[in-house]
This record gives sequence, structure tokens and C-alpha cells, in this order.
Amino acid sequence: VGACITLDGTITAPVALAGIDLKFGASLTRGNGLAALTGMPMDGLPPFTANGKLTDVPDGYAFTNFTVASKAATVTGSGTLISGPKRYKISINANSPMLDVATLMGPATKSARVIPDMPLPIDALQVIDADIDLHFGSVKFDDAPPMGALLVSAVIADGQFAAKPVQLVVDPGKTLNIGITADATKASWTMRADGTGIDLGKLLTHLGHPGVISGWSSDLKVQLDGRGKSLAALLGSLNGDARISVGPHRIFNFAVNPQASLVLRAISPTNAAPDTDV
Repeated sequence: VGACITLDGTITAPVALAGIDLKFGASLTRGNGLAALTGMPMDGLPPFTANGKLTDVPDGYAFTNFTVASKAATVTGSGTLISGPKRYKISINANSPMLDVATLMGPATKSARVIPDMPLPIDALQVIDADIDLHFGSVKFDDAPPMGALLVSAVIADGQFAAKPVQLVVDPGKTLNIGITADATKASWTMRADGTGIDLGKLLTHLGHPGVISGWSSDLKVQLDGRGKSLAALLGSLNGDARISVGPHRIFNFAVNPQASLVLRAISPTNAAPDTDV
């Protein structure tokens, strides 16, 4: 099935699954094989290896000193899995020196769709509760210069998801603050984002598009709402406000894909020609 788990240690009460003191190791090479075995949506899981220590605690289990390593990131930390009145709750506190977003998302595939019809895991919010704190020292896209730290604090409870705040340090002293909520019952999403003094040229360079814009910093505030269980459905239903205050800048002559052209139209409402001061 493309997965392997090894355990080494003691279980003093195996029938009750109590008195557990185990070192564990795990590896995954094919998410689709594990999905077929468990019946759970694990097709999109990237290959990874993991190790740590597993013990039992009241109403659940604790995993400490764990490391999960993949090509996208190496994450270390600790957590618990506790049985609640309605469902299990997982709590994780972990950190990683770097997150490679492009590697995590996988290679792009050719498609006739500008927006891929990628399913969103909103139904999973009704399966388990969670309290997650993650800290990535830096974030990078392919070979582009890395951005600063990414801080994620997220809670799942009774089918409701809330990630706030998510903080991404674009450059020293310049942070994007993002709040995201989701409701599994209504398949609804909200996003709130704001940033002050963000250099758009540097931001696009971090995203793998260097030399597109040069100029002053920008302030932005975005409030969006939508519904859907796929990325295409969500983006097709978005409604809200986006306010961007842009200082003088220059857009240089270059070829862009459809998504990038939307960004350029947003920051250049006069539809100025390329290589033009705005």
C-alpha cells in the first residue's frame, strides 16, 4: 500500500491499550495505496518519513519529540490525540526551518482550465477537532528568494475552522496578516487579509516573478466570502471588498499568465502600457 510503520517498546496492558511507551517510525511512498486501504481521502498526501515517541495519557495518546520529513519541509514538535464527547481532538505544536510551497503543492499539470477544479477538504472538518500551532522559519517558491517566517494558529471545532492569525513576514518589519474561517455544514469560507508597507516588486520576486515591478510600498485590505467544496466553485462565488493603496511604481514589459494579469490590472487601474510609470 506504499506505507510502513515500525514500533519498538512496551505496552503493559495491550487489551486496554494502556501503559504504552513506544518509539515509532513511519514512511509513506504512495498516498493512493493508503487511501484504498483505509477508505480515507489520502490520495494527495506527499511522500514522507516520521519518527517519535508514543505514550498513553488520560483519554488518549501523546506523541513527543516527533519529526516528519518530506521534500517540502522537516517538521519537529509534539502533540496529543484525545477522545472527546463527540469526536477525537488532535493538538499539535511544531516548527520547521523552511517550507517549500511549490514542492508541497506538487508539479503543475497542463489543463484547459485556468482555475483547476481541485477539491477542498472541508468535509474533514466534521471528522476531527484540532488545535494546531505551526512555525516555519521561512517560506519559498521554487528557486525564488525566500520570504520570512510563517506563523499558523488554527482551531477546528464542531465542523468550524478558524485560522487567525496567520502571519507571513514578506520582508523584515513587513507582515501580511490573514484570517480564514470555514463552515463544513454550509461549505462557506471567509478570508480577511491586511498588510502595510508591502513592496509589491519584492513580493512578486518572492513568488517567482522578478523584475516585474519596481517602486514604492503598498497597503492592502481584503475581505472575501465564498462557498464551495472545490477551488473552482469557491473562486467562482467570491464576494467582498479589496482595497489596495499603491505608491508610484513601474511595470516592466514582460509576458504574463492570466492569473498574473489580474494582479497587474488591480495595481494599475489605468491599464497603462508596459514599461510605464504609474
